[in-house]
Amino acid sequence: KWALVHLDGFLKSISKSRCYSTIPRFLNAEWEKEEANNLKYLWPVIRLLKADILKILAPLIIKIEEEKYRQPFLKTLVFHIEKNVPLFSKLLSSFDESMIIAFLPVIGMLKQEDFITFMLQLTKHESNVIRNKSSRKLLAKEPAVIKSLFFLLDDPHEPIRKRVLMHMGRQRDVKLERFLLKYFHRSSLNQNDPEHLLGCYEALGQCGSA
Repeated sequence: KWALVHLDGFLKSISKSRCYSTIPRFLNAEWEKEEANNLKYLWPVIRLLKADILKILAPLIIKIEEEKYRQPFLKTLVFHIEKNVPLFSKLLSSFDESMIIAFLPVIGMLKQEDFITFMLQLTKHESNVIRNKSSRKLLAKEPAVIKSLFFLLDDPHEPIRKRVLMHMGRQRDVKLERFLLKYFHRSSLNQNDPEHLLGCYEALGQCGSA
């Protein structure tokens, strides 16, 4: 009982330890043969740690490749991300392109609300690749979010604009019709891009009322 009052502080302290960055060294067949009984405690123990552990675990995503170790690792990341969404949002903003791409499958494992939050964040990333991948995954999994992606009609990357217009034209929708009608009168609309204008008119014809 005397230990319980110190447990929270203890977990908080060890959650900041850099020693966890060495985890990939132990995820191999040779170590597992000797320490199989201990390995089964690894992920449950890491789940006990505080959210700060995310800062140390995140870079390991590109180092743990073997599937039987990678899946429990990804599930552990999901566990901590869902416990502290604001912290992961800050981390996501600091990741480079390769790290974000590595994290896309993890974001896809999150509950729907968090998935949408992070994917919307990535649709505003400076990288064409990230905006393209995130908008594709977001619209594939949650088509209704199209109403939050109107800003991508002005995206400099053509495939992204085409994807948004394609999703706009999938069904009759008064809100989409209203937005496109307003869009035609906006000063930011590039009148010198006939292909984009044609795509907008086609989307309007498909989503608009009689």
